[in-house]
Amino acid sequence: MTSQFSYSVLIHYSEIALKKNNRRFFENIFLNNIKIHLKNISYKSIKLINARILVQNIQLSDWNTIKIKLSQVMGLKNYMLVIKTNCDINSINIAAQNIIKDKKFKSYSIHTKRSNKEFKLNSQEINALIGQNIKDITNKKVD
Repeated sequence: MTSQFSYSVLIHYSEIALKKNNRRFFENIFLNNIKIHLKNISYKSIKLINARILVQNIQLSDWNTIKIKLSQVMGLKNYMLVIKTNCDINSINIAAQNIIKDKKFKSYSIHTKRSNKEFKLNSQEINALIGQNIKDITNKKVD
């Protein structure tokens, strides 16, 4: 089983969205603040996409440091580690397996949001397939 995937950070900001005509100005300041805080972290790029910031291609080994640094950025609402993978169910399964390896948990749930409407499976079908795969591997309770 091989899959190509990379890690990125998706960042949501808070009150900048309320700035209306000055929004772009404040987004640029916010973006620059993130760059300053992540100065010594390896990543491919930082982009503003649909009122969110995407820090692309981070090293997973930097994740704990990134969390600490992002917690110091003013105006940041929340952030999450995301995985970019190939657009097929096998690659998504492999990414899910990679996420849970070395994790201890009693139960789990799967929630997906299919943004690519051309993908042959809908969100519920993806949830069921990935959930079953994790259940088969871990024998954990679905919650």
